[in-house]
Amino acid sequence: MVVSSIGAPTANYSTHSIRSGGATALLNGKTDSLSIKRLGRWMSNCFEGYPVMAAKATIGLARRMV
Repeated sequence: MVVSSIGAPTANYSTHSIRSGGATALLNGKTDSLSIKRLGRWMSNCFEGYPVMAAKATIGLARRMV
């Protein structure tokens, strides 16, 4: 597994991490929602909220740095 090859603790990651991270990367790359649904076998549009969640986490981290 990629996680163990970089020395990260495997207990912190799952297949959902890959699905949500992939959906976020594809959305950020302007891939259409239907293609993402097909690739990730998503039944709903819930993946569309992942980039928003990622952006909020990034803002919080940036605030802690200053």
